[in-house]
Formats: sequence, structure tokens, C-alpha cells
Amino acid sequence: MEEKGLSEGRAHHTVMRCRTPGRSGRIRSREQNIILLVLAVVIVALLWNFIGMILRVALFAVVVYLVYRLLQSYT
Repeated sequence: MEEKGLSEGRAHHTVMRCRTPGRSGRIRSREQNIILLVLAVVIVALLWNFIGMILRVALFAVVVYLVYRLLQSYT
């Protein structure tokens, strides 16, 4: 019964060794990372005005809140 467990363990180890990416796996991963980076840059470039507007609205809300808290502390 123990021998069966050992042989299964070896088979599992062999499968894991086969799944380890070789050089082609690293190149594919690098290409995928570059494509994702370019895609991220394109999306941000397209949404830049929208992101700027959201940041301005958020900054406005923060300033309004700070002024409100300042005025509230005087009353």
C-alpha cells in the first residue's frame, strides 16, 4: 500500500516537471505582457479626458468636504 503511494507521488512529480515552462513559455509570457502593457496604454490614452474629469470632481468633493468640516468646527 505504501509502494502505491510512492509511485503515485513520483508520477505526480513527473507531471509537474513536464508542466514547467521552457524558454518558449517565457518568451510567450513576455510577449503577452508587452501586449497587455500596450493595451493598457491605449485604454488610458482613450479615457484620459474622462479620468481627468473624474479626478477634478473628486478633488472638488474633497475641498467642499474640508471647507464644510472647517465651517462646522467654528459652530
